[in-house]
Amino acid sequence: MCGRFTNRYTWRELHDLYRATEPWIGPASNLQPRYNIAPMQRIVAAREETGARHPFMAQWGLMPFWPKDGKWKLSTFNATIERLRETEAEGAKSGMFGKAWLTGQRCIIPANGYYEWPQPKKPRYFTLKGDAVFAFAGLWDICRKPDGEELVSCTFVTVPPNDYTAQFHDRMPVLLRPHEFLLWL
Repeated sequence: MCGRFTNRYTWRELHDLYRATEPWIGPASNLQPRYNIAPMQRIVAAREETGARHPFMAQWGLMPFWPKDGKWKLSTFNATIERLRETEAEGAKSGMFGKAWLTGQRCIIPANGYYEWPQPKKPRYFTLKGDAVFAFAGLWDICRKPDGEELVSCTFVTVPPNDYTAQFHDRMPVLLRPHEFLLWL
């Protein structure tokens, strides 16, 4: 599954891409191009609240709300759509992604491309045709660390691959174009 991605957007481009209607949530930074973003690193995302789009910083790798010690050893940087649908059918807020999925804690995560490794040490880079703008469909949540600090984190939603991607991997992230952002959020 998508384990690395790139983001070459500037803050101004992100603001325009998100059509942000609210100021930055959290400490703003001078964004620099990043070409190898890995799980557990801080990333930019946006969410919709009361009709306004809010950009925010989050850790990539969803930390559910329930850990008391703030420690997780699970791979939470991708959530499969099949597991999300099972959670929805069960009507439970349990499971790694249940609360975020069932309460609509959706976000969009900007990217220019992502990597898959169909063979060890041979990454394959995926972008949209013409290097078109897109964002990953994501979920976010907040957990409280043992020291009382709140940690905002997020995950990508993955689906079975399209015909092209299936040549290289059995999953792919949900890729959204700007006109699809509001529908996801």
